[in-house]
Amino acid sequence: MKTGPAVPSAGPFFMKIFLIVLSIVVAAVGLTLLYLYNPAESGFFPVCLFRYFTGLPCPGCGFQRSMHQLLHGHFLESLYLCPYAYFQGSALLALYVFPEKTKSLGFALFVVITTFVYAILRICGCVP
Repeated sequence: MKTGPAVPSAGPFFMKIFLIVLSIVVAAVGLTLLYLYNPAESGFFPVCLFRYFTGLPCPGCGFQRSMHQLLHGHFLESLYLCPYAYFQGSALLALYVFPEKTKSLGFALFVVITTFVYAILRICGCVP
């Protein structure tokens, strides 16, 4: 029984390119939806399950509304809705810009501890 020629695999390079392009497309669609539809007025966006079940705000509550305001250039309103979003964005940017320095356990602990402290302050009503 004869078999045909072996089909070459796509390889890791093409898979990496595919994942980058897919990420860009998904991010563009998500940002377009956030720009066009206000999460505070639209039922299109998911609700916070932590807040739904406990009635308490999580550190990320208001993130979608904050990003909507940020995309429209309302920086102070965005900061008021979810100040922690700016910290999250800075941490993600640091991961990209300084990959060697942010792979340490110290950076991970810093992010986890600040998230925990912010969550407690948010539940207590000390921060918006």
